[in-house]
Amino acid sequence: MKISKLLNKKNYFIILFFIFFTTSLANEPVDIWNIDKSKIETEQENQYDSEISNEISEQAVSIYDLNNQKNNNQNSVLQEDNIEDKMSLYGLYDPDENNLSIEMWKNSEGEEIKKIFNKIITQNLSKDATDILEIALLTNSNAPNKNITREEFYNFQKNFLLKKNDLSLIKLFLEKNPDFLGKDDLINYYSNHYLSEANIEKSCEIFDFVDTEFEISFDDQEVKRRQQITLENAAEFIEKANKRIGNHFTPVGVIHGWTPKTMAEAAEKLIKMGYKYVALGGMVPLKADQIKSALNAVRSVIPKETEVHILGFAKADQVHEFIGNGLNSIDTTSPLLRAFKDSRTNYFTWTGENFEYFTAIRIPQVLSSNPLKKMVQSGQLELEKAVKLEKQAIKEVRAFDKGETTTKNTLEVLRDYWALINADKAKADPTKVNKEIQVLTSRIEPTLKKQPWKYCKCKICQQAGVEVIIFRGNNRNRRRGMHNLSVYGDRVRELKGELR
Repeated sequence: MKISKLLNKKNYFIILFFIFFTTSLANEPVDIWNIDKSKIETEQENQYDSEISNEISEQAVSIYDLNNQKNNNQNSVLQEDNIEDKMSLYGLYDPDENNLSIEMWKNSEGEEIKKIFNKIITQNLSKDATDILEIALLTNSNAPNKNITREEFYNFQKNFLLKKNDLSLIKLFLEKNPDFLGKDDLINYYSNHYLSEANIEKSCEIFDFVDTEFEISFDDQEVKRRQQITLENAAEFIEKANKRIGNHFTPVGVIHGWTPKTMAEAAEKLIKMGYKYVALGGMVPLKADQIKSALNAVRSVIPKETEVHILGFAKADQVHEFIGNGLNSIDTTSPLLRAFKDSRTNYFTWTGENFEYFTAIRIPQVLSSNPLKKMVQSGQLELEKAVKLEKQAIKEVRAFDKGETTTKNTLEVLRDYWALINADKAKADPTKVNKEIQVLTSRIEPTLKKQPWKYCKCKICQQAGVEVIIFRGNNRNRRRGMHNLSVYGDRVRELKGELR
């Protein structure tokens, strides 16, 4: 883990960081990172030894042990007078790992912490300084309580995560701390980043690690104003639609809200306007249980004959829980987007009991890929060799489809190609590239073993065969997307048929 490696080099600085707080030194915050290590070592070594021994408690509690015990035998581990403190620990790193104490912030002066972190958070810190700050803020520990509230301290944690802009770190933090007080801002930041890239799958995965009560980050008055605009537009729309089009058109009123209750209130207003078909908006980032709550709330206040649509329903695995249970129709682009946006589940089939997902075989085109072309132009990639291995990879996959070669041989040929096109990355970090190739191999191996394209009855697979499972070029990827839509559509039609 990067933290343990970092501590081997910088443990001394981390301890210095905490001593700075506990002794309430009056240095400017920036001086923490510019301090002369050699000078400190010679002048203050004895002082640090004594202070460190006091700072690092022998009874530091492992956060992971604490979490496991908090429901069953809290009282045997925690003292009654500080149970509340120990139950509100937010962080990533166990204090024992870094030779720190769960009480390391206990005697810190809150006003000094605020001054220091308010200034630090505005600085462009070096990588080393940022890594040290990460350990300082994200090690599981009790929050200080001298002239600072828990909320204020946790806000420093949140702001650090946002400033660092490490989405993997944010995801990991939310996974480990689903009840974190500043989670809504982190969720919004993570989700909005991937939504801006049209990566819906990645944007939504963060909701797997947080509880279902997600609060939006807008100011209440602003939210209400926006909802009112939506309702005013809906009123104007149905009036004009009825006048100009009449019975030849069914207007759909879109419901927007920030809780099941506010969505139900909006639905009631749409019904009064004359809408007989309503649609729930804003469902894409929500989990299935959250969508159910909204749907049930809306259904409870509208007439039975009113039809309900869900906009952007991406929950293929849970569609059976909705069709016939208050839901009349859905729309989704998720099956199509999976084909070329998802890194793991590009192709899926219906087994009769559940959806089974597969990873498409990636064989990028050297001459059509801008990153690869740049590597060729810069001399980092030998064009002739790359094209040769590219053709060999395609030939090997097609031979595998005909039963002329084995899974093992096919994977070896594919790995050779992946290694070549990632040669430049491997120079900088060979371990990372090797790991990525291993991961990709492990994902594609089940695809080759099960050969799902041979058993699919959709026209795409019947006509294209193995080509549908090759991740390469727009045409193949779009065909695979159409396959996914076909499978999904068949499943929905099956459910509707069962209802009839």
